[in-house]
Amino acid sequence: MVAERRVPRSAQSGRGERPLGVGERLRGIVLDTVNREGGARGIVSATQVSWLSGQIAAAGGRDVIVFSHNRLESSDGGAAATATLAASPAVVANVAGNVHRNRVRPRATAAGGYWVIETSALADFPQQGRMMRLSETAGGGRVLETWMVEQEGRGIAGVARELAFLDAQGGRPQRDQGAGGDRNVRLFLPGR
Repeated sequence: MVAERRVPRSAQSGRGERPLGVGERLRGIVLDTVNREGGARGIVSATQVSWLSGQIAAAGGRDVIVFSHNRLESSDGGAAATATLAASPAVVANVAGNVHRNRVRPRATAAGGYWVIETSALADFPQQGRMMRLSETAGGGRVLETWMVEQEGRGIAGVARELAFLDAQGGRPQRDQGAGGDRNVRLFLPGR
């Protein structure tokens, strides 16, 4: 018998949203942008935007990182979610996938700005994961450090990496692994 586990559903939207208590100073928010009717383009409903706004407000004095499968700016209804992030000085970053490449870029806002971090899938060459650490700077600002980590490369993991490298449709020919500033980087933010 195979045990089944499911992502908890938000009581408001019936989707897989949830807040993540990362610690006393950081709150993660998972926003479910998957379009259940199919297609790669994400979707964000008005109910989800309202929920997101409430979750950012509930973070209190903590910093916030919002995680979504799809980039918010390229999701249907994503403009309202992006505006919600832009309105809060607590938002540090929006981390998204689905584009299958590594890219980091700033998003300037009247509230101080945040970072948009795109991360490739583990199935894409070079099959790396992304780690992050948020710290305060000596001057009262914040720095989000992000770096890529490799799998060991032995056994099945090594075979998978070789196959990903040989995949002409994958990221290697297009250099979707990103430049140095898209991979291992310190991202500075003002204090709040």
